[in-house]
Amino acid sequence: KHWFFTRGKRYRMPMFLATTTTLATAHGFMQEQGAAGEMRSKPDAVLWTFVFDAVGCNHINLIDRHDGTLGGDPNRPAEDEWLFSAYSAFTIESVEWKDEPSWTSPHKVTLRVAPDNALEPEELPLAPWG
Repeated sequence: KHWFFTRGKRYRMPMFLATTTTLATAHGFMQEQGAAGEMRSKPDAVLWTFVFDAVGCNHINLIDRHDGTLGGDPNRPAEDEWLFSAYSAFTIESVEWKDEPSWTSPHKVTLRVAPDNALEPEELPLAPWG
């Protein structure tokens, strides 16, 4: 999987991509529950950082309500979740692979967000995971 994410590569994410502005939430998604109920790092923990141009981005949405299954008021955000549309385009600015990643010391990938997916080539390669 790591072979795909190299500096300078432009690509599209072939699915919706949920993100957060809260580091604690990101750390939570880098963990999983073990067989004995303990929390442990996922084997390929990655901290993704998204860099936006000054013009912004027209293919990301703040999820500001939910269906109630996340607890709390369904008309208020349950977490600081931002959702990129499927086939959003990114350019890899930097990567840092760890020999033994963990949620406290994850792989790191920094992505520049394309401001407008419609202006990006449709034939960009598709990410194998995200």
